[in-house]
Amino acid sequence: MFISSVEITNFRTFKEKQIIRFTEGINILVGPNNIGKTTIISAIRLIFDKNKFGLDINDFSKTETKEELKNCSPKITVSVNLQKSNKEGSDSDDLLAIRNWLTDIDNPYKAKITMQFQLPTKYEKAYLDAVKDLDDIGSVWLELEDEFLPKYQRKYFVGESAQPLMDNSLSRFNCQYLPAIRDAEKRMNSGNKYLLNKLLNFFIDYDLKSNKELKKPDIEKMMQKRHKDFHDLAVRLLNNLSPRFKEGKKEMLKYSSQTGATFDGEEPEFNSALNDHDILKEFSLVVKNGESNVPINLNGLGYNNLIYISLVLAELQQSRDNSYFGDNSSVFPFLLIEEPEAHLHPDMQYDFLKFLQNNIKDGTTSETAKQVIITTHSPNITAAASLDDLIVLSKYKSGVKIGYPGETFIDNPKDKKFVERFLDVTRSNLFFTNQLILIEGLAEQMLIPQFMKADTSNIQNRHISIINLSGRYFIPFLRMFDTNKNPNTAIYKQIACLTDLDPVQGKQNKSCPPIFQTEPDSKNPNIESIKALKSANIKVFSQDEDSGYKSNEGWTFEYQLYMDNPDLMPLIFHDSMRYCDAWENLKKMSSKNLSIEKISNTFQNERSKQMDEILKENHNTNDLSEITDPKLIKLYLGTMFLYSIKDKGLYAQELSEEISSGKSITVPKYIKECFEWMADKNGL
Repeated sequence: MFISSVEITNFRTFKEKQIIRFTEGINILVGPNNIGKTTIISAIRLIFDKNKFGLDINDFSKTETKEELKNCSPKITVSVNLQKSNKEGSDSDDLLAIRNWLTDIDNPYKAKITMQFQLPTKYEKAYLDAVKDLDDIGSVWLELEDEFLPKYQRKYFVGESAQPLMDNSLSRFNCQYLPAIRDAEKRMNSGNKYLLNKLLNFFIDYDLKSNKELKKPDIEKMMQKRHKDFHDLAVRLLNNLSPRFKEGKKEMLKYSSQTGATFDGEEPEFNSALNDHDILKEFSLVVKNGESNVPINLNGLGYNNLIYISLVLAELQQSRDNSYFGDNSSVFPFLLIEEPEAHLHPDMQYDFLKFLQNNIKDGTTSETAKQVIITTHSPNITAAASLDDLIVLSKYKSGVKIGYPGETFIDNPKDKKFVERFLDVTRSNLFFTNQLILIEGLAEQMLIPQFMKADTSNIQNRHISIINLSGRYFIPFLRMFDTNKNPNTAIYKQIACLTDLDPVQGKQNKSCPPIFQTEPDSKNPNIESIKALKSANIKVFSQDEDSGYKSNEGWTFEYQLYMDNPDLMPLIFHDSMRYCDAWENLKKMSSKNLSIEKISNTFQNERSKQMDEILKENHNTNDLSEITDPKLIKLYLGTMFLYSIKDKGLYAQELSEEISSGKSITVPKYIKECFEWMADKNGL
């Protein structure tokens, strides 16, 4: 079986019932801080963790109104739904263990357990009388905390009819919780009840315990002989050691009679018996490095945590051993891990997740955990994960939405494979913020953060992720955020798409300068495709009519940068560009007397000659001096500016440094409109 979903009501982040669905094997909860990932883990622990934590006043969602609190006492409800695994047999131990939890006996069977943290009915009237005349909500909460919270009880209900849990079936679940900050050394080594000692006692004589060819009576007989052999050795050892303490013991214990430690014939003595389990208590882990052994407390935190996790997996394995634990063996061992990236190098994070994926597989065939639920802020982990493993939490209006990106590609498996291959560490950041700007290339990636700082829309502090798609691959990614088509599985984030208009004209089907065009044959098809999604949370911005460019001026990002900043030549032109001398000469000319002919004569290169010929043809003239339209001159200069850029990435870096040093620039209009939309919507 596996945990198929969790229902949470009035617990911490979630006031209204929130349902989170899970799959077999690995599940990874991602999203921004304080979104509810830990709340989900804690809700599961409230039912299954044997080391249950206490609930206090701050565990209520505390979003109730004063009237709601005066109407009835608040309660926390958590339900966990379980379901038959795909490879599970029809008469499995899992089904037998939870037979009283069943809600559906059909194949696959389903089961349910609910925990309620509530005020017993007999105290409800006293609570209502105590809070009815209180004036403010703070006083109500204080009264509840002081007088009634100590009377709250946890109650467990199972099955379709929600009958009280009356058996020990919960003990058959082995829930291991690994918090984000772990004292691995302490958990491994301290005391008789801790993990290392527990495992040592189980795995001692494992060659016999795991031997399938031996009968149980024979195994027990051989183990008894080993215990006796060790006891005989221990007796000889202690007989050799005891005389060395004969005189010292008298000195150590000479005051016992004076202090009253001896009474009615009793007196202190040293234990001279020693068995193999006593020795195991003294074992500790070291890290072998060549010929030397490094104590575990001197080892790195990251490695210690990996060692600890490996021991936890071993404990989950041994807890399933029916021959050792009998009817107390675990039928469902599972892991809850918060931020496994803690103290781990990025490569180790990646390898760790891959190990879990290979170990857990579908859950049923795993030797250790049947299911793992992880919370993470690490793009290294999400980059290594399958989209089907991810559960994305995002803020939506006043609540939280749960997205399942793998399910948004049901009709588009090719796009799903494309996105999974494409989600490297950088692009995996798209899961961790509520607002995204998707862009085409490196130049935008460098400059848009600087534009945000220069803009007045106040979006620079909104933690917006800028995702470089390295091309026009918007649609495959946008399927994950299409709330119109997939309202129940999409990731609810505000997505702005910045893409160039790139108008096309002519048989070659290549983007060409607007100066050549009277009316383009076509524009960037991505723009209409994005608009066709009709999702309120997705919008495309380009140099098109919607941005106010009604004269076919739009072309590319760098071209538009010049068109909106024609008077900032020293800022937007750099020595690394082509035609430096020509631009220097242009700056000395009066803009009032400029003509296409003067500009062309200044450049005198293949690009300008090509443009000259097309302009002559389009204007039915052989004399460029006749073309003096200021708009055409601006278009000509913008085109030459774009052709002057030798390396867009290098140019963007140089310009970014200029802007960051405090020099002002006009943000292109379509980009400014993108900022304003995101500022107004504020993540929907």
